[in-house]
Amino acid sequence: MAKCVICGESLGLFGSKDGKHDYCRDMEGRAAEIATANSERAMVAAEASAREAAAAAMLATTSVYLPDFEHFDTLGIVAGETVAGINVLKEVAVVVRDVVGGRSETLQMAMRSARESSLLEMKREALALGAEAVIGVQLTYGEAPSGRPGSMLLVVATGTAIRRRAST
Repeated sequence: MAKCVICGESLGLFGSKDGKHDYCRDMEGRAAEIATANSERAMVAAEASAREAAAAAMLATTSVYLPDFEHFDTLGIVAGETVAGINVLKEVAVVVRDVVGGRSETLQMAMRSARESSLLEMKREALALGAEAVIGVQLTYGEAPSGRPGSMLLVVATGTAIRRRAST
C-alpha cells in the first residue's frame, strides 16, 4: 500500500482525494507550501555548493606576490582552525611506531586532513570578504589541550585576503 510522501501515513485504498498524487488528504492543502519549501531548500543547497566550490578553487599561496595581482586591495587577515582528534585505537600503532621507528600513516593522514580543512576554512572566510586570493599563507601545527597528551591536533592556517584593484 502506498504511503504519503509528506507525512508517511498510509494512503489507504483510495489514496489522495484526487487520486493523482502520493500524499494523504491531510497533506493535500500543504502540498504547494511543501513543494515551495523544498524548492527553496534546493536553491539554498545549490548556492552553498557553489560557494564551497569557489572557496576550494580560490588561490592560496605562501608568496606575497602574484603576477596577476600587481595592484590589489588588502581585505584583511583570514584564518581557519581545525582541531582533530586521533582515534584511541590507532594511537596504539603510533606509540609502537614511536618506539620502533618508522612512518606513522595514521598521523600523516590526520595532519593532511586537518591542514586541508584549515585551508578551506580560511578560504571560506576570505570568500565572505569578497577576496579573490589569499597571500602570505602560514600553517601552524600544535597540540590542543584535551587531558590526554598527543590526542588532539591543532592546525591553524592564516593569510591575507586580497582582491584585484579596480582599474581607474
